[in-house]
Amino acid sequence: AWALLLGGESLVIRQEVAADHAEVRSLVQAAFEGVEEAQLVDQMRDQPGVLSLVAVRAGSILGHALFTPVTSLVAGSNRQPAVALGPIAVRPSQQRQGCGSALIRDGLERCREQGIGAAFVLGDAEYYSRFGWGPAQQRQLHCQWPRSSVAFQVLELSAGGLDGWQGMVSYAPPFDRV
Repeated sequence: AWALLLGGESLVIRQEVAADHAEVRSLVQAAFEGVEEAQLVDQMRDQPGVLSLVAVRAGSILGHALFTPVTSLVAGSNRQPAVALGPIAVRPSQQRQGCGSALIRDGLERCREQGIGAAFVLGDAEYYSRFGWGPAQQRQLHCQWPRSSVAFQVLELSAGGLDGWQGMVSYAPPFDRV
């Protein structure tokens, strides 16, 4: 677990466990004002290669981040694995206090430790650039959803982490329903 002093109490980042599922579902629904993202988390959390993290303070889950494997249709024999961040959710009353940033930084470090070469995200370029993400299209990488090209970003997590990655990057099938 990783801890950050936030508002006088430490915020602990740890892997989600089964006892967290209901609270995470409620939190994701509140953050996204709907059920689609919560259903996606439910479908993906136990899949191979998925990293599901929670941010906990004083026994309450304040945030959740999901990192899931992505693929490319272009075969790369020595290609390092890559993940996508999302959804990431923070309890609305706790937003803009560093919880989301702590989840992202901790998750990226765990991905590096697991030998993940790159991380993708669909989101606000200004926000995610602070963590090192940049436009994926500058690396000739494209999202499976064409309307998302401006928001599709990539971060190389290790030297050569994007070697062999080109063309369209695909998320797991459950993402098509969100």
